[in-house]
Amino acid sequence: MARLAFSYRWMLTASLALALPLAACGDDEPPKTIDREDTDPDADAGPDADGGDPPDAEDAGDTDPDADGGDPVDDLCEDVSCEAGELCVEGECVPEPEEGFSCAAPFEVGALEIGATAEFSANPDGQPNTLKTRCSLPDHDTSPEAVYAFEVDEPARVIANLTGSGTGLVMELREDACSDAEAEGWCSEGVNTRTFFAYPGTQYYLIVEARRDFSVGDFTLELTTEELVCDSPGSYSCDGDNRVLCFNGEEERSFACGTGCEDGSCLGDTCDNALEVTASATFTGEFLAFTGEINLEDSPSCSTGGDVGPITSGQELIFSLPGLSAGQVVTVDASADEAPAVIGIMSACEATPTCVAATDTAETLEFTVPADGDYFAIVDSLTPRQGDYSVSIDISEVGQ
Repeated sequence: MARLAFSYRWMLTASLALALPLAACGDDEPPKTIDREDTDPDADAGPDADGGDPPDAEDAGDTDPDADGGDPVDDLCEDVSCEAGELCVEGECVPEPEEGFSCAAPFEVGALEIGATAEFSANPDGQPNTLKTRCSLPDHDTSPEAVYAFEVDEPARVIANLTGSGTGLVMELREDACSDAEAEGWCSEGVNTRTFFAYPGTQYYLIVEARRDFSVGDFTLELTTEELVCDSPGSYSCDGDNRVLCFNGEEERSFACGTGCEDGSCLGDTCDNALEVTASATFTGEFLAFTGEINLEDSPSCSTGGDVGPITSGQELIFSLPGLSAGQVVTVDASADEAPAVIGIMSACEATPTCVAATDTAETLEFTVPADGDYFAIVDSLTPRQGDYSVSIDISEVGQ
């Protein structure tokens, strides 16, 4: 027999001096959902490690939404008229699900409490099956489901934990459109815990069912809600000359650019924001403040021998050298740090650079300007680096 129960309990936080008791509550355009979080902060080798959204390696049960058979089609119900209190599912009239067991009448949780855990117990067996999660294959029947609707009043991390004895239990999150099998969200089978980020203005629906037509049985769902220190996990901002990473929403990590910071990127990080240098100067900062968008493996002109492009999977610094005159000597020195790098001079800054002078065997490059014009210098690490970098650029006058 289907049943559903709900309770709230508060989490212990650092600001509390004692534990709070369990409290019963009755029986009743940043990115929206970021379906990942870093599990090993020390493994972060640079900004790109936190900026992308590849599928979690742990979520082996996740499937491509395109493989979803969709919610049960109602083509068979076009000519079926059901009585009050019934609905048509695949051509047959069945009793309407009780509250909490369909998208039409989900369990209305309301706004999740920051710093608290909402606990739900249910058993949807005996209810009609009205939808199919994207974890299910098109030709598989699925079980009845329980559906929970909730929102948040401020950006939050939500941890969903599902325990139960049923076979092939599935959790699916849908945003804004519960009945839309292609709505934004995720689906997990065989993964008991999922962490995601929730934002105000979005209605979330969490669906629990069993794959195929297995019995769901008794289950308990816990939704633990944590406050975000920063509300755009994986994004970057600037704090003076530092680039700041919003790490998992729980921590702001600051990295010294040493060159200046604009719009969340260090100056000198890409061709578009190459750091302009018009006089001799030395730059020091942290490698982790920079990305590694350029790899010189397809640029043989950027090697000492000129025949094979050097592989540079690490971070690079790019400098703009405008208005140079023929005969001037530019010396780029990257020997003060311990990071092996390729040093190149380019007449244009491109994704696949062409160098007019380069070295991948020395830490210093001396370049005599052949003709008046604008040039660029690149210092590209062979591998991703941590620690501090140091680059000196000396620009001599003609004849010196």
